[in-house]
Amino acid sequence: MALQPALPWVYDVVLSFRGEDVQQNFISHLYDALRKKGINTYIDEHLERGKEISLTLLKAIEESRISIIVLSKNYASSTWCLEELMKILECREMKQQIVIPGSLDGGIGKKTIAKAIYNIISSKYEGSCFLKNIRETSQSEYGLVQLQETLLSNILGASSVCNIGHVDRGINVLKNKLCYKRVLLILDDVDDWEQLKALAGNRDWFGSGYRIIITTRDKNLLSNYEVDATYEVEELNHYEALELFSLCAFKRKKPLDNYVELTQRIIRYAGGLPLALEVLDLDLHGKSIHEWESAMEEYKRIPHEKIQQILRTSYDGLRESEKKIFLDIACFFKGENVDYVVKILDSCGLNPNIGIKKTDG
Repeated sequence: MALQPALPWVYDVVLSFRGEDVQQNFISHLYDALRKKGINTYIDEHLERGKEISLTLLKAIEESRISIIVLSKNYASSTWCLEELMKILECREMKQQIVIPGSLDGGIGKKTIAKAIYNIISSKYEGSCFLKNIRETSQSEYGLVQLQETLLSNILGASSVCNIGHVDRGINVLKNKLCYKRVLLILDDVDDWEQLKALAGNRDWFGSGYRIIITTRDKNLLSNYEVDATYEVEELNHYEALELFSLCAFKRKKPLDNYVELTQRIIRYAGGLPLALEVLDLDLHGKSIHEWESAMEEYKRIPHEKIQQILRTSYDGLRESEKKIFLDIACFFKGENVDYVVKILDSCGLNPNIGIKKTDG
């Protein structure tokens, strides 16, 4: 069995921290202590940080054997820190980097980042709760009531939870029981205002210093909820998707030589979605190259059922007018100039200026 070549680590440790909180005291002592022990440590010394994370810092994270995340009061509220965290999770997945404290398995998506933040900072609060799959759970008859009871149980303990029975009663119980608690609440996969209203309707429901983190496909929900900050998770680019799939399928950063072309086709088929790559890896893992070729031909004829379910979730979350716009573009206007498409759809009474997001350039 051939040994894996050693990874080209430049630093032993990279420190991730929010400079405004810890730069002048704790972080400098930690940095000095590590250096005195002969541990080659990278620290970002730019106190005045710009709007975008520096390429130097991203490169340092990639080239470090260990990432140490220094917790502070406002770490998770910093967009810069969240970008650092996403990069650290990516390196843990792709380069087997050691992360202290915590990280999680899975794709580099909204849920993964939210879980990582939860694991890192939940111990700093009087109570904490990660409510996952809210969209799916709330579709059942008593789904919102179940979520309210789970929230109370996680924060107060099972013995403190009464039988709520109805959403409106649950709202009153949440307000009365949690108004003096400094809590951390993660609301995962929210797709409707009623869910927010039932689980975290107003800021006065919770005690001073609380924090709520919401993952959603619908940006409008966040603006209506008047959130303090937003962070958009982008799809994996081709290179990132190639590395992620290769590590899962081949336990290395690049595909085996005779699988290169097939792997490229798989990456294009998955479209940068980590969950889709995971589905395809599970479907193809351990199979021969001929089986891969047959599977890809089958995917061209009949789309993969589980990937269709992933995409269907996003489609189902659209308003009816947005569904019509999406289908018209997919069937008739793919690759056309956006202004031309908007003009045509507007003449059909579909109000495309609401449903289509324009970007500069």
